[in-house]
Amino acid sequence: MIKNTSYFIFCLFLVSCSSKPGLNNSEENKPTWVSRQPTDASFWYGVGISNVDSDNPRQIARQRAFSELAEQLKVNIKSSLTDVMSAKNNDFEEYSKSIIETRVDASLEYVENVDSYQDENRQYVLARLDKNRYYLKIKRKKEEAISKAENLLTQSLDEMSTNSLSNISLAIEAINPFIDLFPMLGDPYNNGENDNAIVVAEKMVRIYNEDIELKFSPPSIDVMAFISDDEKIAISVKSISGNAKVTNIRINIRLNDIKSDEFLITDENGKAEYQLSRLSAPSGNHSLIFTLDYANMMSKKAQQIIQVIPKEYSLDISLKSPKIYFDGNVRNLGNEVRNSSVSSAMKECLEDNYSSTFVESKIKADIILKLIVSTEERAARMGDNYPYFIYATGSISLVNRKTNDEVLNSTFKDAKGADFSSKEKAGINALKKLSQNMNIDICNQ
Repeated sequence: MIKNTSYFIFCLFLVSCSSKPGLNNSEENKPTWVSRQPTDASFWYGVGISNVDSDNPRQIARQRAFSELAEQLKVNIKSSLTDVMSAKNNDFEEYSKSIIETRVDASLEYVENVDSYQDENRQYVLARLDKNRYYLKIKRKKEEAISKAENLLTQSLDEMSTNSLSNISLAIEAINPFIDLFPMLGDPYNNGENDNAIVVAEKMVRIYNEDIELKFSPPSIDVMAFISDDEKIAISVKSISGNAKVTNIRINIRLNDIKSDEFLITDENGKAEYQLSRLSAPSGNHSLIFTLDYANMMSKKAQQIIQVIPKEYSLDISLKSPKIYFDGNVRNLGNEVRNSSVSSAMKECLEDNYSSTFVESKIKADIILKLIVSTEERAARMGDNYPYFIYATGSISLVNRKTNDEVLNSTFKDAKGADFSSKEKAGINALKKLSQNMNIDICNQ
């Protein structure tokens, strides 16, 4: 009897060592979805796998199942986006990324865990997403977005402003995640007939672009550098059709085709004033170009979807070259310096930057250029083994000959020259350094 009991206990021990509690690893019990992912018309399926010796293997497998479902959704959404966006945006990958992520995040709440299985090495989890619930939610979200977009676009009909363009941007961003589902809304420009929401928003911006008109007073200007620096231009912005009020519009300004950071914003009546800055350009005919600044009035996402080329409004400028009489006094340690490098550099600056011409007669001049430059020794030489140090200082002023008004006054930054043999050479070196770095606004172009 004792012998039989010992044999029975030994058998139980062998059985307990051959399997783990809760482990279902027989081939008979292994579900088919472990090796072959299910497919049907009602669900998307995802299978997640993890190692059993990892921390929380079931949770890791569940997350991987979710990720596999997400990848299937991305492929599904991307394929529907491709045809819609190929004509709209060359950078499809970057553009579609946010749309796909938004849709995927909104859908994964309907994912359910269906089954799990564990063998000696791996944990498996099967998850699925109900296609019908997914499509119903997307439909509901799309309808909410259409309603929001319609309200925003309606608010922008009676006024052309930065705020209106901001509302249009928000409308575009609202319907953007559903662009492949062809969201439709009433077109206010076509008797309320339904049309693609993106098309309606784009049409609104294009109509704004075509309907806005800029007028200038005076309609053209004759200017001269330094003499006409206070020239002001009155700008009036209005709707050609009269269908909308134009207010608080941001306008970019550039000279000819040269890029510029200059801009102005109209007031609530579509009015603005622009003060012409000193033109550093050759004499002759030029144009100030004014354009609506869509880049700052619309969001980046909206600009990715609709691309509008702003109309250009041109103000003609006739730029005359100033005639300058040079009245210079350059001294090195009290001695007059003729044909100084400072005088030459100053003339070159005004000729190159402002097409100035220098005249011999003061009566024929538009501007009197007064140049005063001198050098000085500020400390005695420290010894025979040390150089002489001399400093050059000075200033210029430009005077309107007809009115005798000073139109510009600038002081040079001190320049230091050195020489071991003589103070005079050190002074000449200081003047040369000054001429090489004029360090005044009119020459730093």
